[in-house]
Amino acid sequence: MGMRCNRRHLLHRLPGGNVSDEVTQPLNTPGANIAPMNLDKVLFTLDAEKFEQFAALLNAPPAPNAALARLLAVQAPWVSDN
Repeated sequence: MGMRCNRRHLLHRLPGGNVSDEVTQPLNTPGANIAPMNLDKVLFTLDAEKFEQFAALLNAPPAPNAALARLLAVQAPWVSDN
């Protein structure tokens, strides 16, 4: 799972997505500050070993518990009985 993105790509992912070059050009300069933007995302980097550990945790099945059993027993609202 290689994730590479730049500031322009992040801006185009925002609602509206069509950001003109006049707006994005200053952000493409070295040292540009986009801190005021709240993208509701967290970007972190991992070396290969740590990434493998992280991926293993994500791919592992959840431990059985009562709350999970209750959740899985509830029918999704978009599924009809018919």
